[in-house]
Amino acid sequence: MLGLMFRLIFSLGAIAWYSLSVWNMIADYFSKEFKRVLLNDTGDIEIEDEL
Repeated sequence: MLGLMFRLIFSLGAIAWYSLSVWNMIADYFSKEFKRVLLNDTGDIEIEDEL
């Protein structure tokens, strides 16, 4: 019973970690795209590419 509880906690932790990493990756992508669109529209914003 205790092993099942540890396995459940580990599984939920792994799912939470994966979800947060995917969420952050999506947020970074859209943040860069938004900055790129602003740069194309105005032309006066300087952006340093972190890639």
